[in-house]
Amino acid sequence: MTEKRKRSIVIVSLCAVLLLMTVGYAAFNTLLDIAGTSSITSNWEIKITDVKRTNITNMAEEVNDPVWSDLTASMEANLYQKGDSVEYDVTIENKGTLDAELADVEQITLSNHDAIKITTSGYEKGEILTRDNSKIIKVKIEYNPDFTGVPEIGSSEVKISFTFKQPES
Repeated sequence: MTEKRKRSIVIVSLCAVLLLMTVGYAAFNTLLDIAGTSSITSNWEIKITDVKRTNITNMAEEVNDPVWSDLTASMEANLYQKGDSVEYDVTIENKGTLDAELADVEQITLSNHDAIKITTSGYEKGEILTRDNSKIIKVKIEYNPDFTGVPEIGSSEVKISFTFKQPES
């Protein structure tokens, strides 16, 4: 191989390396700039919207109209003998944009007497209340059929409180 040919090969090789270095530098020096905004709006609005008395049996009587706010409802009834009961439908609505999971229902008998029995139905812990839907939970205040003796009072005030949480995905 001649000296001229060797020199040409070296010059072409150096030019190719220089070209590759230029392309590589341009590729690494490129700046990717992405700009934008996003907003997520969601609200949590689960509340009792109505409490209606649905049934009275025997001599039972409703003392006051039910009272409610947010996720707590209070009801009061007079019960005189076995078989007496007052039943209510408690409507809970999810007016928010997020689904909600029923975490717990707390029943508090304010009269705190063994002759009074409170039962709730129509729900299960862990049940999902989807947005824009409602759920009716039934509450029954009754004279405890297992109670023996003479009750000190016949009136029973009951408070029901509901706890919701955001469901796990």
